[in-house]
Amino acid sequence: MRQQPDISVVICTRDRADSLRQTLTCLGRADHAGIAFEIVIVDNGSKDETSQVVQSLAETLPIRSLFEARPGKCHALNRALDAGGLGSIVAFLDDDMSPHEDYLQSLVANCRNHPEYDVFTGPSYVIWPAGEVPGWTRHRKIHGWAFSVAHAEAQALDIPRGEWATPNHFWLRRSVLARKQRFDEMWATEPQFLLALTASGSRSLRCPSPSAGHRIQRELLVKAEIRKRAVLVGRAFANVSLRPYEVTRPAHLFKNHPWLTRLFCIASVFCWSIAYGLSRLHPSADIRFVRAMSALERMSYFTEILRIARTVEEEWKIEERSDLNEVR
Repeated sequence: MRQQPDISVVICTRDRADSLRQTLTCLGRADHAGIAFEIVIVDNGSKDETSQVVQSLAETLPIRSLFEARPGKCHALNRALDAGGLGSIVAFLDDDMSPHEDYLQSLVANCRNHPEYDVFTGPSYVIWPAGEVPGWTRHRKIHGWAFSVAHAEAQALDIPRGEWATPNHFWLRRSVLARKQRFDEMWATEPQFLLALTASGSRSLRCPSPSAGHRIQRELLVKAEIRKRAVLVGRAFANVSLRPYEVTRPAHLFKNHPWLTRLFCIASVFCWSIAYGLSRLHPSADIRFVRAMSALERMSYFTEILRIARTVEEEWKIEERSDLNEVR
């Protein structure tokens, strides 16, 4: 019989053995005085040395290893939830994160100090790969959507309804998992999961600690990859923004003012298209690229919302009829 942990740190991984080793090494340095913790590794079908890395570090770290053959992060995350036996605090870390030494202690402290909240997130920052990096990467304007980082706050702040915790660095109370919420099969699976928790009554908090570094893969320093990511992020966030409509502002507006909201989205696409064109006028090549990619992400967002709005509206009607039948 294993001891029920205070904290379960869930890490899903696929073919990133070296990166996973770094993350586990950071967790091994974390202060865990008075805390029983485990690290739940979900191998999502790796074909590299991931299993060897896990086995070697399991000799010194409290690792529980799981395997999920179906490709997709949502399946790996759900495998951890379905396995059960998780701690009172369930933390989620990506396999390219470097948490600070106060990581475990801060998880406990934030949950203890804010009993009215169920979901938490901390700040993150960029850790660049070795060698020279392009100048445009230094502009913080794109750090959020391009590199998935959330800059530190001076104090704990409530996360408004319709927004979500940092997807690669958040934690929650195990009690909210009793609602059987699971991760959907989509690229922005964590935001969708977190919004669904909000819709079911959970409150989220952005905390000033613990911090975690996000180790940026060198392929994300290529302009062509950032261009693809701008389109992907814009489209993914559009899908998240229209589900569920009880929580997000765009969905609420579409439900109550569909034609006015459509006109706003059309106008937004037009304005961001102009911003994309005007970005070429700046004398700095780095700033030209940053402004163009920021505009492209917004263009993709509003274009995708217009594309899927009618389909989502039909889904809402089905949900409402289902809810009405349940009441009857």
